[in-house]
Amino acid sequence: MRVSIRTEASSTIGSGHVMRCLTLARKLRRRGAQVEFLMRPLSGNLIARVRDDGFAVVEIGRQGDDADLPPSDDAALCADAIGRGVAAAEGQGLRGAWIIVDHYGLGQEWEQRIRSAAPRILAIDDLANRSHDADVLLDQNLVADYLHRYDALVSDSCIKLLGPGYALIADRYIELRKEVVRVEKPSRSLLVYFGGADTGMTSMAVDALSRLSSAYSARVILDTANPQAGPVRDKCAGDPRLTVSGQLPDLAQAMVEADLFVGASGTTSWERLAVGLPAAVVTLARNQEPLAQELDRLGFVSWLGRSETMTLDRMVQGLRSALAFPVDPARADRMMSLVDALGTERVADIIMHQGGDVLALRPARSSDSDVILTWANDPVTRSNAFTTRQISLTEHRSWYARRLSSSDVVFLLAETPSGIPVGHVRFERQHDGSWEISYLVAPLFRGRGIARPMLDMAIRKLRLDPERGLVTGYVKPANRASVRVFEALGFQASTTQDKPEATRYELPRPA
Repeated sequence: MRVSIRTEASSTIGSGHVMRCLTLARKLRRRGAQVEFLMRPLSGNLIARVRDDGFAVVEIGRQGDDADLPPSDDAALCADAIGRGVAAAEGQGLRGAWIIVDHYGLGQEWEQRIRSAAPRILAIDDLANRSHDADVLLDQNLVADYLHRYDALVSDSCIKLLGPGYALIADRYIELRKEVVRVEKPSRSLLVYFGGADTGMTSMAVDALSRLSSAYSARVILDTANPQAGPVRDKCAGDPRLTVSGQLPDLAQAMVEADLFVGASGTTSWERLAVGLPAAVVTLARNQEPLAQELDRLGFVSWLGRSETMTLDRMVQGLRSALAFPVDPARADRMMSLVDALGTERVADIIMHQGGDVLALRPARSSDSDVILTWANDPVTRSNAFTTRQISLTEHRSWYARRLSSSDVVFLLAETPSGIPVGHVRFERQHDGSWEISYLVAPLFRGRGIARPMLDMAIRKLRLDPERGLVTGYVKPANRASVRVFEALGFQASTTQDKPEATRYELPRPA
C-alpha cells in the first residue's frame, strides 16, 4: 500500500497537524505501507523532524514562500509528486494509492482535483467549516453535536470517524496507561507545554507560577524553535521549582508523572485524557475553543481563557484555583474511559486491513442499520443485487427490523479487531430447512480479499448448531467475484436452478 500525507507545520500553524500525522504514519509503516509526506517548506516546517523519523518528504512550493497556495495549484503540485512515485511503487508491487490530507486550507476542490492521482482520500478535520469529497472523514474532537456536524459536508458514502475513539495517539500510550495510578493527593507535579504555535503563553505561565506560594514542581517543555526559549530559561533559573526541558520525542512519560498539565487545548488533549491527566488550558486559536468548552463542562480541564485576552493576573488566579483541587482518581478513570488510545489502530484498519488479517463476527444490532443501508445503496452493490433500484430509508428500516427480530434469520456483522465494520453476512431459513446466505463487503473494503474469510467464519458459526445443515446461495453469473468466492468455499452449482436470473449454489454439511 502506498500512502501520501499532505500536511504541514509552521511558526503560525503549529506542530499539531504534522505530529498526529506522524503517529498515523508510523502505524501504517509498521503494517507494511510505504508512506511519504508532501509538505511546504514554510518557516518552522518540521520537515527535518519527519525525515529524522525515516519518512520521505516531497517539498511542495518554494523555500521561504509562506503565502497561501490556491487549492488548485496545491493539488497540481501534489498530483505531480504522487505521479512521479507511482512507477517506483508499482515496481515494488505496492497496491493502490491513498492520500491523507490534514490541512485547514484544503477541502472539496483540492480533493476532487487530487483523485486522479490518489483515488482514495482520508481527510482529517477539526473545524467542520467546509465540504469534503473524501472516502473517509476523521475528526477526533469531542464537541457539541460532533456526531452530526458533517452530515451536510460529506457524501452519504463517506465513512465518518468521529470522536475521541479515533484519536491519533501513539502506541506508547497504550502501554503507559497500564502504569497510571492516580491516587487522591494534592496536585504538586506540573507539566507546562503550549506547543509549536505559542509565542507568549509559556513565558506568562512561568511568570504566573513564580508568583504562587504553593509547594509544587513544574517541568516546562520548549520546542526547539520557540522564540521564548532564552527568556524562559532565565526566568526558570531563578526559581528552583521550575525546570526547563527541550523538545521531547513525545510527552507520554512526562504526562504519566504529572498531576496537572498547563498548556493549549490542542492535539495533546487526547494524550492527556488517555492517561487521566487534568489540565488548565489557554486556547491559542478559535478552533480550540469548542473542545476546551466541552472538556471544561465535563470537568476534565479548567479553561482559563483565550491567549489574546489573557493577563498575568488571570493566569495566576487560574493556576492557583487549578492547584487547589487534589488529584481525583474517579475523574482520571472517566478520562481514560473516554480515550482508550486505540484510535490510530482503528484508522489504520480502514487503510490497511486485508482478507488474511483477523476478523471478528458479532450479531448485527439496530444501531448498524444506517451503515448497512449505505453499503446496500452503493452503485456496485446495487448492480449485483437482484433488485437494482435504490432502497429508501423507510423501506430499509422496516426490512431490517424484521430480520433482527426473526428466529429464522442469523445476521452477522464483520469487524476488524479494532471495531471497524467491513461487511455483513445474513442467513435466512427456507421452507426446505436450508439456510440461504447473502453477504456484502463494505465498498471501501472491496478488492482486499475480505469476502472469503468472512463467509468461511460465518458458515462455521452458523453450523455450531447441529440442526443447521445445507447452506444455499444465489449469484448472478456476471458477478464473477462472488462466483469465485463461492467456489473457493466448496459451493457447487445445484441441480435445481429455480431463478432464471441467478445460479443456485449449495454447500452441504461435511460428512
